Amino acid sequence: MATQDRSAVLTITARAPFLVIRLGIQYLRSKRTANKARSRFYNELISNGLPRHHAKDLADQYASVISVKSIIRTIGAAPISDWLGRSGD
Repeated sequence: MATQDRSAVLTITARAPFLVIRLGIQYLRSKRTANKARSRFYNELISNGLPRHHAKDLADQYASVISVKSIIRTIGAAPISDWLGRSGD
């Protein structure tokens, strides 16, 4: 492995924990915002006369957009060869 390659690997390895922490914090902020919006949406549906069980179902669907499962589903699970920029051969 060339010195430049080693340097790149060390840089990525050193920065990865910070990236994971930043992504985690951003996810939690987004989730908190979605939960607040869910609550407001639910209350608005109730005040407009929608039955509580229907309002709960709609509000839950509204807030479920921000979930790890839905984000992965939206992005798609690409094979590791795509991440590395190599062909699957």
